[in-house]
Amino acid sequence: MARISSEKAAKKLGSIYNMIIIAAARARELNRGDAPKLKSSNKSIITAIREIEENKIGIEYLRKINNGHNRKAKNRNRK
Repeated sequence: MARISSEKAAKKLGSIYNMIIIAAARARELNRGDAPKLKSSNKSIITAIREIEENKIGIEYLRKINNGHNRKAKNRNRK
């Protein structure tokens, strides 16, 4: 089994926590059918980490994630 190091991705985002949150959200998008931002035959989580390492996704992605969660919460409260 191939192993990758996520240290490079974590350093780019400031912390391992940010890297985990962003990579998990991006992997979910890839699983739903979003096109990868780089050529990869790996599983979605590995592709997401590689996208971070290659500067295809950065810390600004957290804002996108948070905005999506806020909209979902507002919609739940309206029902």
